[in-house]
Amino acid sequence: MFDVFLLKSWTVESKVTLFLVILITNILPAQNSSNRFFYTGVEIEVDNLPENNVFYSHVYDNSVTIYSLAEVFQVSKDVLFRESNIDPNKPIHAGKIVKVRLDNKRITVTKPRSEKYFVLIYRVKPSETLYSISKKFKNSVNAIQVLNNKTTSSVQAGEAIKVGYYLPLLNTNTTTKTPKKTIEKSEEKNSKTDVDIKSTDPEDVTITKYYLSDVIGFYDKTAAESANYFVLFDDARPGSMIDIYNPMVRRHIKAKVIGKIPQNTYNSDVSIIISPSIAKGLGIFDTRFKVNIKYEK
Repeated sequence: MFDVFLLKSWTVESKVTLFLVILITNILPAQNSSNRFFYTGVEIEVDNLPENNVFYSHVYDNSVTIYSLAEVFQVSKDVLFRESNIDPNKPIHAGKIVKVRLDNKRITVTKPRSEKYFVLIYRVKPSETLYSISKKFKNSVNAIQVLNNKTTSSVQAGEAIKVGYYLPLLNTNTTTKTPKKTIEKSEEKNSKTDVDIKSTDPEDVTITKYYLSDVIGFYDKTAAESANYFVLFDDARPGSMIDIYNPMVRRHIKAKVIGKIPQNTYNSDVSIIISPSIAKGLGIFDTRFKVNIKYEK
């Protein structure tokens, strides 16, 4: 049984670290990624409207915002609001359909080997044939047969078939997991070498939007070291990924945000709490330090 009297003798920082370890062990493994577009190969159901416009109809929920959709599909948020008949000044209710127009130039029938991609699924409508569907998506009957391992051209109403792959174009404000770290433009002036840092997330992740420098952080040297990369940070969305950069040794690590910093626990200037494994990977030896971060809300 856990020794309560021993716990009373611990520092506040050690107690918080213990709480994080328990949270990582018992809660986080049961959670799914809150943003389904943070990995490659996800299936999205599409339709073809007049003038050969291919649309993805996203069922809105709080885990994937309009801004996330705009970022992932490289479209203007204003276009999403307009084409989905949504008032940007009013709250969006769960279940609202958000229409995302896809760029036809980014659709291919050849499965990508390295790029991030989504699988396009189309649901067959009554009286449609494989030929008419191929014309809708500017493919050949044979290409769709190959995509779906079909030996005939017959299809049934309501059948879900693959019609291609979509390659979302990543912009300069995002980084994706690659074997080698990509140096951001803001760091090119001071960085000359790349450093490989292993991420605990096996899928591609996207770090978006916000960048802060000289952020004061803290970690507990006495805490047991874990292989997990996790942080407490008030401004990021729990469950999202954060990119942490130590300019002193030019190293990056991507870690998961698991919650906010407990109030009245650390000095008011401390903005981020990291696990010991992150400190080790970033070459941080002092309990207080400064780092640059990129994160999403």
